[in-house]
Amino acid sequence: MKFLENMTPDIVVDKVEHLVLSQLEKLGFSAVKAIVFDVDGTLTDYHAPEVEPEVSQYIKNLGATGVKIFIASNAHGARVEELNRMYGDGCGMTVVTPEGVYADGVFAAEQVKAKPAPDMLLKAWELAGLAEGDQMLMVGDQMFKDVYAARGMKDVITVLVPRRGQGDHPGVKVLQRPAEALLRAVLPGVPGRLRNFPSKPQKTQ
Repeated sequence: MKFLENMTPDIVVDKVEHLVLSQLEKLGFSAVKAIVFDVDGTLTDYHAPEVEPEVSQYIKNLGATGVKIFIASNAHGARVEELNRMYGDGCGMTVVTPEGVYADGVFAAEQVKAKPAPDMLLKAWELAGLAEGDQMLMVGDQMFKDVYAARGMKDVITVLVPRRGQGDHPGVKVLQRPAEALLRAVLPGVPGRLRNFPSKPQKTQ
């Protein structure tokens, strides 16, 4: 079924710090030129005000490899400014939200549709200067937003991680998480239980 295909990630791993590019190459993903991260539940607990030191170091190490790194978050209002400070100024990432793009200390206001629309990923692809045959990763903790947003793009590899921390948006917690748990139980290669996510990147198919 097309719906199930759109919800199925290409790779699962237990946390972002274990997403190692050399291991991805062994899985056949050798042309990764850019990585897009969701924030809440992926890099931090929900609405956490600071970046954990191990995550910050991981991001900086990624940047040193020459891979372009981005944030794609549905944040709005004050949270956008917070993300610009945390990840733009603090980690050297380009931050893309529905309110615009923050790169190199400059914010450009622009209307970009929120996930699950692919607009933020398309913007990251454009800003990274990628061409056909290049590959970009979309890393997130939500199948209905992060995985689905990337499914319409040919050269985007989807990576699903379990939710980081205990916080959650109320609507996501009540409506989306139970549905995703049911999906994980039936999708081949996707761990049904969050604690069963592998510590090394693993293909689902």
